[in-house]
Amino acid sequence: MKALTVRQPWAWAIAHGGKNVENRTWYTAYRGPFAIHAALKDDVDGHRDHRILRAMGEAIEDADEDRFDYIYGALIAAVELVDVHSDLARSCDCGPWADPYAWHWVLADAWPLPEPIPATGRQGLWVPAPDLLAQIQAATP
Repeated sequence: MKALTVRQPWAWAIAHGGKNVENRTWYTAYRGPFAIHAALKDDVDGHRDHRILRAMGEAIEDADEDRFDYIYGALIAAVELVDVHSDLARSCDCGPWADPYAWHWVLADAWPLPEPIPATGRQGLWVPAPDLLAQIQAATP
């Protein structure tokens, strides 16, 4: 299993808001399970993004208060990376989370961890230490 560090509120959206595409400027050949690590820093503009606001509104309607907390500096979810493709031709139909002119990392089966696992993030895809892997695997179905 690998991990990817993602800034808030995007990490929250993957774990709880139905975000099924992670937009990146780079390609990876990796496919399979990976953990979402919530970075220590925010993407300030992300908090005003219409997709985040809509996902938060839906969470409020569902009255699922456990879904409202932004966690920082921890592993918060596990997902499956099922596809990676470029949208340079703007011909992709990946839905509202996909940005044009980006590499779309298509995600499936997001599983929020019951408790955040404190960890230090890194750039790019990274391999969690064995103790972190054991904690992730113990918390996922």
